[in-house]
Amino acid sequence: MLFSKIARQIIALVPFVAVAINLPLENVGKFFSESESQRDLVSIIKLGIFYLIILIIYLLLYEVTLRKLWLSTSLKLEDVGERAVCNKKIGRALLMVRINYLVTRVYRFLNLGQITYGYPNENKVWKGLNKASISRNIVAILKFLISIPVLTSLALSCISLRIFSFSNLPMDRFQDLMVQSLNLRVDLLDLASKLPLVAAILALVPTVFFFYFYSQKRDVRKIIDKERNKHLEESVLLYEKLMLWIDKNLYDISNNYDYVVRVQKSIVSSRMKKSVPNYSSSTGNTHLFMKKSDNFQFIELPGVNDFTQIVSELLSDKLHRYSRMLACRDYDLWELYWNLLSLKDSKRVHWLFYTRSGVEDYISAMAELPHNLDKEMFEEERKYESSILASDIYKKLEILYSLKRGSEALRKYLYSSRTEKVLVRVLQKEKQ
Repeated sequence: MLFSKIARQIIALVPFVAVAINLPLENVGKFFSESESQRDLVSIIKLGIFYLIILIIYLLLYEVTLRKLWLSTSLKLEDVGERAVCNKKIGRALLMVRINYLVTRVYRFLNLGQITYGYPNENKVWKGLNKASISRNIVAILKFLISIPVLTSLALSCISLRIFSFSNLPMDRFQDLMVQSLNLRVDLLDLASKLPLVAAILALVPTVFFFYFYSQKRDVRKIIDKERNKHLEESVLLYEKLMLWIDKNLYDISNNYDYVVRVQKSIVSSRMKKSVPNYSSSTGNTHLFMKKSDNFQFIELPGVNDFTQIVSELLSDKLHRYSRMLACRDYDLWELYWNLLSLKDSKRVHWLFYTRSGVEDYISAMAELPHNLDKEMFEEERKYESSILASDIYKKLEILYSLKRGSEALRKYLYSSRTEKVLVRVLQKEKQ
């Protein structure tokens, strides 16, 4: 996590630094220093603060621009995907889902998280209870002082004050250090003479930690750790069950999606027939052929209850923390986890997988309008219902793709690869 955070900051600062080093920074240094020869600490700090303020403004603009770019790209991809669903071009719709998934992944990686949005229902008491202590604030200040933006600001201030420059880097000294490191020799006799001292120091290490390992605090923590390991084991086994369930039922679910794209007009007609009192006269054909919900060829999934039970246990109060901890290690697992939060209800899952009962509930949930519709209003209502269904199918395709990616990530995370198995066997043989 720390490495990825530093990598994000470096990537974000690359354009700024690339522009800054090509500007006449010496003029800025002259402005902040009283004389050309003055290069004291006060001038460095003043110029560093100036660059830091500019950097903070740049990073805020970077984050706002990045978010707007992501939102606009995602909305355009969704629009193309929904129109592809309306035109029954499922391949193009899935391509938009894949591209949108990749775009979101890139955005989540590049996003610095500097702009935070608080909870709207937070009260003053809650904020006061969760206010950081003095020690935490001191640690936060120290972390900020050694952060990438602060170090970059100090480096730019040193360049502006001509304390060092890229053109004056002593390359000969670097070469000498490399040659000396390659020609490094070890005095074995001197090293052997110091071994008794090292052994004595190592013997004192267990004594230093004796009171910790044999204290009541350690015994209490052992009990907690043992219970946590049990909960972690339950979460891992439930994730494995979830993966096996997805792998087993994914093909039938994909058949339902393929079928719902082909019969979406019939589903819209069934809903409108239930809601519009004068449906037959509005269509202009009282003997219009239309599929009944009983005639739809959707596949019923008998294991939906097992799926909701697995999800409910993973997100239960007892295991929620450990399920989240396992999911945050990988982007695909994290997306899977967030989608599972809305899949604890069996009716919602049936509609997500477009089972027969889920489609029947969707059609029967349509309430009847209190008045008749003329032909113009009828066509507007039909287009509106068609767009809602197409948008719903596309959003569910995104969830389905996330389940597929999450299942593949779980398989890689839970099971050892062939290389890992070979390495384990080799190491076991060496130990024997």
